[in-house]
Amino acid sequence: MSNTEPRALSGSPSVRTVPLDLVRTLVADSDEAVVVQDSEARVQIANDAALALFPNLVLGRRPEPTGSALFTVATAPDADFELSHRGTRLSVRRRELGGGWHCWSIREGGPSAADEDPVPAEHPQATDAVFLNEAGLRLAAMRDVPHTAREIAELAVPVLGDVAVVVLPIPRGRVNWWRAGRPGPGKARRPSPGSAPVLAAALAGHVHGARVMSADEVATLPWLSDVEGEVLAIPLPGDGEGVGALVVSVRYGYDQQRHRTLVDFAARADLAIARARKCDEYERALTGLQTTLVPRDLPMVPGAELAAAYRPARGPLGVGGDFYDVRVRADNSVLFLLGDVCGNGAEAAALTGRVRHTIAALDLVEQDPSRLLYLLNDVLLATQSRRFTTMVAGAMARSARGLTLNLTSGGHPPPLVLRRGGDVEEVTVPGTLVGILPHARFPTCRVELGPGELCLLYSDGITEARSGPNGVHMFGQHRLTEVLETCVGLPASEVVARVERSIDEWIGENDRDDIALLVVRAEP
Repeated sequence: MSNTEPRALSGSPSVRTVPLDLVRTLVADSDEAVVVQDSEARVQIANDAALALFPNLVLGRRPEPTGSALFTVATAPDADFELSHRGTRLSVRRRELGGGWHCWSIREGGPSAADEDPVPAEHPQATDAVFLNEAGLRLAAMRDVPHTAREIAELAVPVLGDVAVVVLPIPRGRVNWWRAGRPGPGKARRPSPGSAPVLAAALAGHVHGARVMSADEVATLPWLSDVEGEVLAIPLPGDGEGVGALVVSVRYGYDQQRHRTLVDFAARADLAIARARKCDEYERALTGLQTTLVPRDLPMVPGAELAAAYRPARGPLGVGGDFYDVRVRADNSVLFLLGDVCGNGAEAAALTGRVRHTIAALDLVEQDPSRLLYLLNDVLLATQSRRFTTMVAGAMARSARGLTLNLTSGGHPPPLVLRRGGDVEEVTVPGTLVGILPHARFPTCRVELGPGELCLLYSDGITEARSGPNGVHMFGQHRLTEVLETCVGLPASEVVARVERSIDEWIGENDRDDIALLVVRAEP
């Protein structure tokens, strides 16, 4: 992490970097609790007052939702609000620092209403506003349906009732249910309108507000068979299609204030469930995307040892712009390649998928690596995309000496060959970038590998990995060469592992780019 983040406050007339050491000095003796989070929501600064107030905070990590939910909430920029924390009222101010960084300033006030006011238990409305605020913060930190449903049930007890159950429909006419104080979820048949008319209507989104369930209806539900007293069902309609219901056995007399509190809490619960469902859909979409973009397992190739590493940059997708592939054809010839799409994130990942799928199709009709790059160049130009890719592609065949590699390059960093004596040779193949020029050039060269010798293909995420307090020193090809010189006699997998360890030690806490490695080693 750069020591010159964050940038100036939003709205400043100029944007200048602010050294973190200066920020730490300024907030160390502050009477307020101060917490600074980076663009990834990791805690970078927390003064003594903050650590005393929120002991679960850990520098360099994201806050745990269960320990300090406040700092996991995506609050609007420059927000000011109040909440109750451990019986104390807090005044909270959130300020943007630029570049995704933000600062929390928290000042302790007097005791919260729950502690200072001896309001009788039969009048809970005095603390309803505090409860709803805290519940909203807690639920905003949830990101999946099971944990969200369980949290809703746990929050409702004992403030809103003695028993709380969240009921969510699932396929095949069944429901999942979460009851406060019990592990879950449980499963049951979906309540029918004949035996449970109020709950069935709530699950279908046909009622509004809280509705009282009859004792006969309550007795038919397995998760409420031991409940006595007044039981209410509140729909969680989501987008109006009926996504669930909250069932509460009310603790106090049911009046207009209690009705409003239950409905307000259900509205927050409804938003949390809907958000969690969106997150689940997002995760499923990501998983589907990742399965098409993450490199396949390496095949077994007679006469060769293969090993590879693929580590995308930090981000929500879990995939990036680097890629590699090894394809064994029907005639037992082998195509191998490693490339790097310009940029990162979703657009780079999409082009990565397009490049890999295009090569898979072209490989059925063209086996020469150089011709493959010419055809790929034409395909990318036809899409009129502004993005391009670099790549090294090669054909591998057994020879009397070991392995013969026919290599071609499209503007990619040169492969390195490790000989048995420890010498490292750079394979210079000066090709042009793929997808930029209609008259590209992709020359080829031949490399012979003797027993135990290897060829290393790598992306520029290796050589351009940055270190130092300001992240300005690059790993460079000379360091990669020095690491490779120590790998004589090592199997391909250990060579990859050693390069990865060297990069990790070099980078430290700094951010990194996508990284891809592929080692082709002739069997000893």
